[in-house]
Amino acid sequence: MESADCKKPERRDHFRIVYSPKSRPILKVKDQRFEVVDISESGLKALNRAGRRLDSDWIRLTAVFLEGEHIDLIGKIVWAEGDEFGLRLKNFFPATVINKEKKRGA
Repeated sequence: MESADCKKPERRDHFRIVYSPKSRPILKVKDQRFEVVDISESGLKALNRAGRRLDSDWIRLTAVFLEGEHIDLIGKIVWAEGDEFGLRLKNFFPATVINKEKKRGA
């Protein structure tokens, strides 16, 4: 599937929750912090405004939501463009988290 204004093929398999700037979760990777732009069951998009070097291997990370919930994940960066990057997750976000975030209205 392709959108009219984008020449890249659509690769998303899951519903995405897109966050407004004020409601974005934080992604912790070792001592680094990134704002999460959107999540799906199997991945997420985050901002790397400081231009930090990103590891291309599988990494341990933690997503911290506004209500304080922490989800430990394992992910791999599959793309980076400008100040954004995408992670594919080895262990998916639990359905309870996705449903809660949908209801919250990110």
